[in-house]
Amino acid sequence: MAPARVVALSGQRPGGLTPLTGFTRFDARPVIDGAGRVAFLAAAGDAFELTGAWAESASGVRAIAQAGDAAAPGGVRFAEFADLVMSDAGAIGFKALLAGATVNVETAESIWIERAGQMSLVARGGAEAPDPTKARRFLRFESPPALNGDGQLAFFARTRDKELEVVQDSGFYWFDGVQVGAIAAAGSSAIPGSEDVVFSAQSFEAPFADDPVVNSTGTTIFRGFIEGPGVGDSNLNGLWRYRQSDGLQLLLRGGDAALGVPGATFISFPAIPTINDAGESAFLAFYRLTDDPAQAAAGALVSNDAAIRLGLWLRRSSGELEAVFKLGDDAPGIAGDARFIDVFDPVLNGAGRVAIVAAVAGDAVTPSSEVGLWSSGLSEDGGIELVARQGDAAPGGRGTVFGVFLEPSLNAHGQTAFVATGYDPAIEPGLSQSVGIWGEDRTGTLRLVVESGQLLEVAPGDFRQVAGVAFASETGGQDGKSRGFNDAGQLAFHATFIDGSSGIFVSNLLAVPEPQLWPLLISAAICWRRPRVAAENARSFA
Repeated sequence: MAPARVVALSGQRPGGLTPLTGFTRFDARPVIDGAGRVAFLAAAGDAFELTGAWAESASGVRAIAQAGDAAAPGGVRFAEFADLVMSDAGAIGFKALLAGATVNVETAESIWIERAGQMSLVARGGAEAPDPTKARRFLRFESPPALNGDGQLAFFARTRDKELEVVQDSGFYWFDGVQVGAIAAAGSSAIPGSEDVVFSAQSFEAPFADDPVVNSTGTTIFRGFIEGPGVGDSNLNGLWRYRQSDGLQLLLRGGDAALGVPGATFISFPAIPTINDAGESAFLAFYRLTDDPAQAAAGALVSNDAAIRLGLWLRRSSGELEAVFKLGDDAPGIAGDARFIDVFDPVLNGAGRVAIVAAVAGDAVTPSSEVGLWSSGLSEDGGIELVARQGDAAPGGRGTVFGVFLEPSLNAHGQTAFVATGYDPAIEPGLSQSVGIWGEDRTGTLRLVVESGQLLEVAPGDFRQVAGVAFASETGGQDGKSRGFNDAGQLAFHATFIDGSSGIFVSNLLAVPEPQLWPLLISAAICWRRPRVAAENARSFA
């Protein structure tokens, strides 16, 4: 395999690490900024918990915060860390549990941000939570924060009333770099001019609100659920946008026309929407066809209720809606009558291109070839193209075929990277025997970055066999989420080895190399060119 840069390795003890034994394990989702600098969470010493947040600097790996460091007056100290995120410009956000004589279950959770070496508290359990309806205090932060390059965060939170009584609520909050403000909360008005129509608590609680998003302009989009006069099953769900310049705005709601599909109206929005810096958003939506028998017949493959469908839409910054595809549509890149029957959450990049994992059905589709990954990132016309398919040979030369795909990442240049399991069909078809990371270079060639079973050089002459790999995916790079694949094509990943050691690494295999590196990368990588031709030549994935 192509060489990878070592960021950190278990057993290492960088300057400032408190336990003498060094790093013992790492969080599986290191993050990378636009300059290729990596940040990660790690455990050290005897602790199993992630006891430190670390980042690369010009002088090496530095500590952002460690367990035992002072966090607040009165002996309040950091205890453990979670949900690290880093912006393209290098700002870092994370959640931390606090400990100390004055800390209890109501005041232990917190969110922090570090910019230019200066760390600030964003929110903490027990602190006042700004709210448009009544006095509340923060209680818990269940989901990761979203962070942009200006140090602005969006986060969901559980709250209690100010007296910390039993009743709990929830809300969506915004940090503008200086102070926290409320975007929306349970019981707050959801629709201008209809003050009695309010958000219900599930709008801001897991599993309905797992991943907030925010772009470089500080704009966020979220799905919400409402209650009140005139609200029923057909219109209780919608999509809202918030930005400081014009506040909260309802974008779409059940019952609205599903533009791009004749005779259709939206019913609900089953997945968390995403956003890019241009203000474009991608989202899944259930919709109902009113009087189109031909489309209803085509969709019988998809649903027992022939009037209800699921599709993927883009909302442009102008407000224009564009239907990307619908369940029941032909699946590009697969010969025969294969049609989409299911789809997972999309990712959206800065050029308005999308990548998705989806399932298909048809006469030639089998249980071992029914899932694939499509992307419009590198397509000439903006349409989605098959990147990889379950059951197809995986690039890398080990005889592996693709098994299961996790949600991909997409960078600004349209390159797609993803984690997939693999198996040897000669041993037992469908039984996952390996896990790896694959991605496209700028030409659309799909390459193996790293896979379990390979040898990875962690120091000159020190080769270790990979047991497992992971990276921070499920993002298009401009939504404020944790990101392991940057616009330069650099990919930060976590690897464990069969000897029990582990580390954090960066691969430049998918990056545009310097001219003198071309011979090295060409000889080190086994390449597979994405077909641009007939469906029967398409690759497979898993």
